Amino acid sequence: MASGDIQKNTQALKQELEKPKPDLIKCKSLLDQLKFGLTTLQFLPSSDVQVSKEELILARTILELGVNYSLQVNDIPSFERYMSQLKCYYFPCNSYQVPESPYKNEMLGLNFLYLLSQNRVAEFHMELERIEFDDMVNDVYINHSLQLEQYLMEGNYRKIFLAKEVVPSPRYNAFMDTLISTTRNEIASCIEHAYTTISVGDAAQKLHFDNEKQMLEFAKKNGWIQVGNKFIFIRVEKQSDNLPLDLLLNSVLCYTVKLLRVTPPWSVPAPCTILARRLKLLSGTLNCCPSCPTILHPNPSSIQQIWLGLLGI
Repeated sequence: MASGDIQKNTQALKQELEKPKPDLIKCKSLLDQLKFGLTTLQFLPSSDVQVSKEELILARTILELGVNYSLQVNDIPSFERYMSQLKCYYFPCNSYQVPESPYKNEMLGLNFLYLLSQNRVAEFHMELERIEFDDMVNDVYINHSLQLEQYLMEGNYRKIFLAKEVVPSPRYNAFMDTLISTTRNEIASCIEHAYTTISVGDAAQKLHFDNEKQMLEFAKKNGWIQVGNKFIFIRVEKQSDNLPLDLLLNSVLCYTVKLLRVTPPWSVPAPCTILARRLKLLSGTLNCCPSCPTILHPNPSSIQQIWLGLLGI
């Protein structure tokens, strides 16, 4: 495909995607042709090959349109692929003297929001290191995602629901819906652990549903038990994860003996010295541990005495 045809199809795809109801079949056909056309160009930035600025700008524009199309059809894997390629054009652009894209921060803000919606917080902060401080503070697209991350860290879920009404671009709505769903599930998990019963109305309010019908659909999906106008949560008591007393005590004694071995007596903490003296007094009632002849292993009759020794009584 000639360069002129690529530019013509790029403009046609851009105009179609900007319509209130774009023809997605036509968009897909144009995008497929453009991706094939890119293979005929030197479209990736490279330090080894002299690349035309016009070709770089054209390729960047096609990838940005690919992001837009992916959101229109809710194709998240394609969104990730386009964003991964776009980063090659956004961050080293000064090396190739390419003017900055007017959609750069919008695309990066979308990627931040996507990472938050997937709870990929570590990747969020790694990507954030590439952003200039002024953009973090002043750019509406970047700052919107940063504010959402702060609300998540604070547990201020109410502001996350309110943020859906003030998105900086309609493209953000797709990931905002996912983020709100994730947040709602987190609140629901807290409700299950904090309440034994809760009314339908109170649950709907806490989960920020507009009406009780939405609340009931959510409860059914999550397997909540409804009795009358209330939800009942049955808690299953978990088995204690505490270590057995004899194992815990043996670990303490092992640590004390090893500490006395490797440190001079005057540098050993006073409680350890006192404990060692008291253990000597109890040595007649203790059995030796088979794994280490110097480590004492208490039998049940001496456990109480050793705890008194630990407490200094």
